[in-house]
Amino acid sequence: MFSRCGLVGDGFRVFDEMPDRNLVTWTLMISAALDDIESAKGVFESMTNHVFSGWNTMIGGYAQAAMALKP
Repeated sequence: MFSRCGLVGDGFRVFDEMPDRNLVTWTLMISAALDDIESAKGVFESMTNHVFSGWNTMIGGYAQAAMALKP
């Protein structure tokens, strides 16, 4: 919700204060950070368990970043 409103920073603040993070919250935060692929990579690397969904989100982000670089 925060990223759709352009408030990604606020979303990260809420995420940082969450006592329990799950697959959904991690995947949402990676997705929210995909505008800056290095930030998304940082979120992914912070995950304690690199689950399949996290990998899929990162692969999709790298594909989007590569498409944006094409002339």
